[in-house]
Amino acid sequence: MDLNILVALLAGFISFLSPCIFPIIPSYIGYIGAATYDDGYKKNKGALPLILAFIFGFTIIFSLMGIAFSTLGFAFKNYADIISKISGLLVIVLGLNSIFSFISFLDYEKKASFKIKNKGFFSSLILGMAFGAGWSPCIGPILASILFLAGNTTTLLSGIILLLFFSIGLGIPFLLSGLFISSFREKSQGIKKHMGKIKIASGILIILIGISIFFNKLTNINVVLNTTAINFSNWYNLNSSVFNISLSIVLFAISLLLILKTVKRFKIKKQIVSYILFTILFMSLGILSSFSIINWGSLIQSYLSFQGI
Repeated sequence: MDLNILVALLAGFISFLSPCIFPIIPSYIGYIGAATYDDGYKKNKGALPLILAFIFGFTIIFSLMGIAFSTLGFAFKNYADIISKISGLLVIVLGLNSIFSFISFLDYEKKASFKIKNKGFFSSLILGMAFGAGWSPCIGPILASILFLAGNTTTLLSGIILLLFFSIGLGIPFLLSGLFISSFREKSQGIKKHMGKIKIASGILIILIGISIFFNKLTNINVVLNTTAINFSNWYNLNSSVFNISLSIVLFAISLLLILKTVKRFKIKKQIVSYILFTILFMSLGILSSFSIINWGSLIQSYLSFQGI
């Protein structure tokens, strides 16, 4: 595999861990969960078509960015404000539609047989495109570096391929998280009665993100995160012992709960392995924290300052 392609793939995957992308995740998971709660849809293909449509949506936008950087350089920046306004309005409309379902074609996909089978495919596609375009004000060094890399490629196709693999890397965690929440929803029958509330909550989150995109306030996320990182680092330098001891107590308490769970479910082999692994993980972190081996101040500051996308 070409080194640039591997870099783009890893860059996309790492970007999911960026705190800047967190505002997307709750609304995305809420949207996937709410959009698939209907029994008729669950019996068909579940959340997978919606998740893939969302991923395909931002893949289209990032690929177009690759084309722009490979052909026109920074020319598209002249239209950044217009793009933000249009994307913001689209996201707001999609958020309202998530609550009130007033645009019927966004909630259904028509097959060749003209029978309505899958809900929300077009809505997921547009939502993915709007997020991909509207999140550009929150752009960080990783996506920027991949775009610059695309701008330095020798052919247009090379630039598109780099952004395509970046999208694949970013899409993998979205795919896994979306499938996880769908699987969790299907196994938890009790949550079904609350899906109406979840649908409204996810719609409100989407609307708030749309408003942020429209007014070009997404860069404020980076400012808040950087300020928080600095403030926390300064506080940690003065109170590292208190923080480490407190965190150790929490981690040991979690470990104890996991041990109790392990004892109760000892006969269930599939679950017992995961409980043991998490127990070891939390116990190890607790020990490392109690002896101040891990510099949590530096780690948390670095994470909050990291803006992958």
